[in-house]
Amino acid sequence: MRIGIFGDIHGDLEPLQRVMEALERESLDAWVCTGDLVVHGDDPEGCVRLFRERPHIRCVKGNHDHGASTEESELEHLRFFSRAAHRHTLETRALLSPESIRYLRELPDTLTVADATVTHATLRSRFELLNNVFTIEQMFRDMTTPLLFAGHSHRSLVHRLERGRVATFRPIITGRPVKLVEGVPTIVNVGNTAQLLYDRFPPVYVVYDTEAREITFTELPHPD
Repeated sequence: MRIGIFGDIHGDLEPLQRVMEALERESLDAWVCTGDLVVHGDDPEGCVRLFRERPHIRCVKGNHDHGASTEESELEHLRFFSRAAHRHTLETRALLSPESIRYLRELPDTLTVADATVTHATLRSRFELLNNVFTIEQMFRDMTTPLLFAGHSHRSLVHRLERGRVATFRPIITGRPVKLVEGVPTIVNVGNTAQLLYDRFPPVYVVYDTEAREITFTELPHPD
């Protein structure tokens, strides 16, 4: 089974279309998104519409998806990283159709695909970044499958729990597929699709081959 995984789109339609076109060429058995379809970009409705038109794509709910689709009476209780994120969330809500708001609201927090769990951030919070060893260690304790895919951090990283210690590496540097090791729990930070945030990493997606037990990262070059 070949599973394509991508996420962190943030309303940025053009790179989303390029990622989807690349995934169409991969002969996949399943498509999965790690969430954050909206907020920050100028076409959140266009991005959500692409998902609504493709029910074969399974998607989890990101923190921004939650913020843009929560009941208006609950907005003041939401947690935001910054005032800008709060403002962009309110702006996004005004651009979304009722159908798209409903789609985002109904997304699950986690999915199980083959032998892997998919979530947006950590299993305890859709806001928590996997950016320090303490959080990553806790994530390994919370996992119920040997493999987990996450988004949120906009970094393409692999974390392994080897002999009780976390080992982290950036697979795109090597350009080689990541081979899964039997008995070694693994967390994969997929990376981002959006090209409008501060880091501006190239769009990236991964393909998980369940039979070969390997994960391939692909970065898409910026258009000329």
